[in-house]
Amino acid sequence: MKKSISVFYLVLIPLFCVCCKDSKNDDETSYKLETEISYSVNGSDTTLISLNDTITAKIGDTLAISIKTNGSNLGLYGSGNIDIKDSGNNKYLCILKGAGTATIGGLTYDKESSDNILINFFVKVPSIKYKYVVIKDPACVINVGDESLKSKIETELKNVCPLNIFNYYKLECNSLQGGNLVFITSAKDTINGTFSSSDILKMNDIAMSYNGSVYNFTIEKDTDSKLAYGYFLKMDLTEKFRAMYPSETINEVSVSALALKN
Repeated sequence: MKKSISVFYLVLIPLFCVCCKDSKNDDETSYKLETEISYSVNGSDTTLISLNDTITAKIGDTLAISIKTNGSNLGLYGSGNIDIKDSGNNKYLCILKGAGTATIGGLTYDKESSDNILINFFVKVPSIKYKYVVIKDPACVINVGDESLKSKIETELKNVCPLNIFNYYKLECNSLQGGNLVFITSAKDTINGTFSSSDILKMNDIAMSYNGSVYNFTIEKDTDSKLAYGYFLKMDLTEKFRAMYPSETINEVSVSALALKN
């Protein structure tokens, strides 16, 4: 009888070990490293993105990126005109600083299985383009203390002010600071240069640089006429003429012209 019981246990123990091993293998094969990436633009609704996808945003936009994974996350990196800030808990803020295609990448992994998922997707950022066409002759404001000086300034304005009817300014923003300028004069001459602005989205001011000089404009919406896209380009030249005539009383020297923006 004792011999029979011993034989029974000898058979049972290996079977138990095999069952445990199979159960462990089942648990291991059922595990799968998973990663889910979502993003929003400037606080908009959250959208899921697949690996190697391309999303489109604008210069100056902020992407909020969230990574959900059952593994570990090594963080995100960016190449191109993009800044990435780690906000903690697998959340990141990405600032798009310029035009082009930025790459965002990273890695999630599982320590025990050595499985990993390479995170890689792209953000396409087009340049922002503005066009201004002057449609009326410029208007001058010359407020000085001496009438004879006024006549001098009127003559000199023709040399220092680039505003003329039918002037055509093509601006292409490729960064948060500005971009490239193509200036087509009323005589159809083409001049290439650069420009900058304190805010390329609002475009309330422009500093145009070409032919070795800088021309500063402010831009104001035309509220008097019915032109939906009418804007005034204005140059304040007061300080320039005060420097030219330091002993004279110069209250204001400015030139403005109505332009269409598209």
